[in-house]
Amino acid sequence: TTHGWFAKLDDNLGSLCACLGRHWRWPDPMADCTLWPHGCPHVATLVYMHGFESSGSEYVSSYEYFYRDVDGILAPYPGLKVVLPTAPLRSITAWGGTRTRSWYDYLTDHDGKQEDDLDLETLEEVVRRVHATLDAEAALLGRPGAVWLGGTSQGAAVALHAGLSYHGRLGGVLATQGHMLTSTSVPGDLAKRGMAVRIFNGLDDETMPWDSWVSKTFERLKESGADVKIKVDEGVEHCDNEAEGRWCRTFLAEMWCQLGSFNEEY
Repeated sequence: TTHGWFAKLDDNLGSLCACLGRHWRWPDPMADCTLWPHGCPHVATLVYMHGFESSGSEYVSSYEYFYRDVDGILAPYPGLKVVLPTAPLRSITAWGGTRTRSWYDYLTDHDGKQEDDLDLETLEEVVRRVHATLDAEAALLGRPGAVWLGGTSQGAAVALHAGLSYHGRLGGVLATQGHMLTSTSVPGDLAKRGMAVRIFNGLDDETMPWDSWVSKTFERLKESGADVKIKVDEGVEHCDNEAEGRWCRTFLAEMWCQLGSFNEEY
C-alpha cells in the first residue's frame, strides 16, 4: 500500500495543471490507497469501497468526503485513517468477457431494471479480502467499534455483505446509492451487535431506482430490529459526487460521536 509521492511541477507533462485541477492519481492505480492521520494518534478507521469500474485512487482528490464540518469549514478528523481498496480487473460474463475493475462478476445486465445475477465465488473472494483488512485494522486499534465499513453503488453491496457476515464487531456500515444483495444473509443476532447500518440513496437514481425495486432489498434489514436508518434524497441521480460526499460526512459525524472516549483535545 502506498500513501504519497512527489511531483515535479515545472515539467512539460502537465503536472502543475493536474495538481491545481485536482486531477491526481495514485502511482499504482491498482494499489489500495490509504489516507493516513498526521500529527495525532490513529484512533479509528473507515474502509470505503468504490463503485463498479472505479478505483480507490479516485477518492484521493475527494478527500473532503471524509472530513468534518468545523464552523462551516471542512477539516480532517484527528486520528481517522481511511483505507480505499481497489477492485481487481476481471472478466464480466454479462459483457462477453470484457475486463474491467469490479468487485465481483456479473452474469446478467438488466440495465437497472432489477437486481443482476452474480458469480458468488468472486463475491466471497472479495469478502475474504475485506474481512482480512477489517481484522488488521481492529488489531491495530485494539478496541471494538472503532472500525467502520462503507461503500458506494456496487461497493455498497459488498460493504453490506462483508459487514453483515463479519465475525468481529464493527462500529457501523455505510451504503450509498446501492442495494443489498439477495445472497446477503441477515444474522439473527444483528440487533444485539450494536452495529449501526446507514443507507443513503437518491430518488432520481435510474441505475439504482429506489421505488421500483431497490428499497425492497432492505426490507429484511429493517425487519431485523437492528440499528438501521435509511435516508433518501430528492433530485439526486446515480454517481452524484456532491451527495456521496455529504452522505459520507453525515455517517462519519455520527460514528465519531459514538466513539465517545477520546481525549479532550480530539
